Amino acid sequence: MKRSTGLDYCIGSLFLVLFFSACEPGESMRDIRDYYFPMRELKEGLVYEYRAVNNDSLAPYYWYYRSMQTDSGVYLTGMYYEYDFMPKQFVQEAWVSNGMLLDTLFLYYTDTLDRQQPLAIEIEAGNLFAFRAGPESGVLLYKVKWEDPYKPGVWTTLIKNRQYVSDTTWQWQGKKVDAVVFHLKELFAIDEEGTFEQEYDGMEIYAKGIGLIYTKKQINENFILEYELADRYPMEVLEEKFSRYRQE
Repeated sequence: MKRSTGLDYCIGSLFLVLFFSACEPGESMRDIRDYYFPMRELKEGLVYEYRAVNNDSLAPYYWYYRSMQTDSGVYLTGMYYEYDFMPKQFVQEAWVSNGMLLDTLFLYYTDTLDRQQPLAIEIEAGNLFAFRAGPESGVLLYKVKWEDPYKPGVWTTLIKNRQYVSDTTWQWQGKKVDAVVFHLKELFAIDEEGTFEQEYDGMEIYAKGIGLIYTKKQINENFILEYELADRYPMEVLEEKFSRYRQE
């Protein structure tokens, strides 16, 4: 059990100040919105399949992204599936003038009757991606929390600090694409008879016209978890994979 953390400075910060300071125009700042998920291309929806790097024992996971426009704004929705093709997470992100903000988040858990149930997540800071970046970029704060559906009073908190680092290029499906690199510091905390906390360092790379293409998380000094975008395809392809999985 431990109480102090290197992320404490973010918990009490005004996340809107952090978000907008990361987007203030400056001589060295530039527009990077084209490196986030392509909203126009995702109107009909696409599955993003991510596979582990240098670890064949880990199963792939999938995100189904779809953009939509309503009377209240432009949104990107995402549904997360693991190896068993059951929904585990739903997100809705809002497009604002200077970036993407988390609007809605549900996690899915299995109840006592073996049914998938949604669990609404409290969003305290929903900064996901700033449309302007450069050496002057600030830290984007993401903070959510939820109560254990089986243990009332037990809360889990997830905090992510995301900051632009540099430009790069990435080789994907035989082509070299422009990309941007973000450093990620993550805190996972469970408040149950004291607070258990664990911190991770990581990295995210977003490719122009594609979106998130690579993630890396340092679990401990001996284990690094890396995933790379393997492919994109319509939902019908994922449904075929699910059908084959059920027949095995």
